Amino acid sequence: MRHHAVIIFFLAVFLLPSQGFTVEQQFVFENTCQQQDFDNLLKEIRCVTCPNQNIADSNAPVAKAMQEEIFQRLQKGESALSIREYLLSHYGDYIFYRPLMKKQTWLLWGGPFLMFFFGLIFCLKTLITAKRAA
Repeated sequence: MRHHAVIIFFLAVFLLPSQGFTVEQQFVFENTCQQQDFDNLLKEIRCVTCPNQNIADSNAPVAKAMQEEIFQRLQKGESALSIREYLLSHYGDYIFYRPLMKKQTWLLWGGPFLMFFFGLIFCLKTLITAKRAA
C-alpha cells in the first residue's frame, strides 16, 4: 500500500509540471518578410479583452483568433497595410497602439508640439518681461 502511494506521489510530481511546457501553436511562414510583418502586427495591435496587452502576449481566445486571422491573411498574400485596414474596420481605432494620422487624431499627434510651442512662448515672454523690469 505504501509502495503505491510513493508511485502516485512521484507520478504527480513529475507529470503535473509537464502541463506548463505544452507547445503553443506555431505559425510557419514561407519567407522572413511574412514573419516580420506578422510579428510587427502582433506587437502593435492591442488585445480587445486584456487591458494594456498586445495580442502577441495575450492568451485570450479573441487574441488567438486575431493571430490566426492575421496569419491566414498573410498566407493569402495580403499586405500588412491591408490587414491593418481590415482590423480597423472590424475593431475600430482602439486596437492600435499607434493611432493612424487622420482628422480625428490631429490633436493627439499635434497636441504635444503645440503645448511645447506655447510653453516656449510663455517662457520667453516671462524672461523678456523680467529683463525689462530689472
